Amino acid sequence: MMKQTILSNKFHSLSEELVNFPVKSKPLYIRFPVATLQLIFALCRDLSDSQLSLRAMSLVYTTLITLVPLLALSFSVLKGFGVHNQIEPALLNLLEGLGPSQSRDVAGRIVSFVNNIEVGVLGVVGLGLLIYMVINLMQKIESAFNNIWRVAKARSFAERIGDYLTALLVGPLLIFLSTGITATFRHTEIITQLEGISALGHAFDAITILLPWIVLAIGFSALYIFMPNTKVSFKAAFVGGLSAAMIWKLLGLIFSVFIAQSASHVAIYAAFATLITFMIWIYLSWSVILLGSSIAFYVQNPRYIKISRKRLILSPRLYMQTGIGCVQKIGEAHYQQKTLPTDETLSRDFNLPVLAIQNILDVLEAQKIIIRSADGINSYYPARPFEKTKMETVFEALESSNENGMLSAHKIKSSAVVKDIFDQLNKSRYEAVGQKTIFKTLIDIKADTHKSTKPKKIK
Repeated sequence: MMKQTILSNKFHSLSEELVNFPVKSKPLYIRFPVATLQLIFALCRDLSDSQLSLRAMSLVYTTLITLVPLLALSFSVLKGFGVHNQIEPALLNLLEGLGPSQSRDVAGRIVSFVNNIEVGVLGVVGLGLLIYMVINLMQKIESAFNNIWRVAKARSFAERIGDYLTALLVGPLLIFLSTGITATFRHTEIITQLEGISALGHAFDAITILLPWIVLAIGFSALYIFMPNTKVSFKAAFVGGLSAAMIWKLLGLIFSVFIAQSASHVAIYAAFATLITFMIWIYLSWSVILLGSSIAFYVQNPRYIKISRKRLILSPRLYMQTGIGCVQKIGEAHYQQKTLPTDETLSRDFNLPVLAIQNILDVLEAQKIIIRSADGINSYYPARPFEKTKMETVFEALESSNENGMLSAHKIKSSAVVKDIFDQLNKSRYEAVGQKTIFKTLIDIKADTHKSTKPKKIK
């Protein structure tokens, strides 16, 4: 027991040294391997808390239910362009981990199901149900990605309808184009002639092998940019996409070899063997996709390598201090006519996770102290004149953040002594700071440059 404790303490100490190692000040040959080790440590930490695994299992269930409706809509789009035969090759590429025979079997059955669905004769109710099931799948995917990217708010209903349907229309066309480009590259007459040259032949063989991987990486990158309800840089998304594509191909090779050499699962599961292996492959696929999204997140936000994904609970003192600090920064930026802060900039300023900052901002917004801009940038400005709003309003908003229903200070039974203590505390606080305005207390700006700026109205 003591030996395990010592080893645990040593591991904890080494991990602390690793994540806090100052990579920015080191040369590239030291910075790159250390940053890679830090990233691997963060990914292992994320995998150990089961969140990625649980999200992947949830997506397996939703995918099995909505796969045929999703492909039916994609099929109808491709059918309009006369290229609906591209669905089966795309499915074979995605199911290659099942091995040649089982991937053809599963892809054939799915395509036969899709062929039997006539979208044009479903009627309004049937088509609406079909679209709802597909949107529900994409909503689950967005929720998983938002969890990875520490985004508290999902898209609004109107944004979901517009963005998801756009993806459903554009996605099949991109699959067709990528498949067509790959086929064209392999069978073009010029390419065939160049392959006859020995030196170029090996190069083209290598490109032929790498091209599907690059196309898959670009597809993953597009998913990482589009699905989270936050701004994702192309660099971070592409690094995550390349990593996910590499893991996908490697995992597919290992899984197909395992399936080919394992006959016991057929004897155990009999007719259900194909279904079981298909579900396992979907689970592994979603795990890889979510892992790639985590890689993209840490590439874009390396400071989060130091922060665990476990539920973050701020102490009352830290909650109050950060909330008042947010009000100060928003007020100063507004009255000094500077760039308004966002949840991301405030997160960097206070060195706290975005989710913690968003929770505090949501409370202040609900109490109409601040307001979110309607330009999609998620910047904040005062919802009321800070030169007329007292500090006590901010204190009460932050202190009552988690109070609702029975969990309210007004409904809790307390003794007269306790009530008297809190009345005295509130009175002394109000006389000292609470009766002063937010502007006078927090906003550092000269009186002669102060302009009574009214809050902007959202159109």
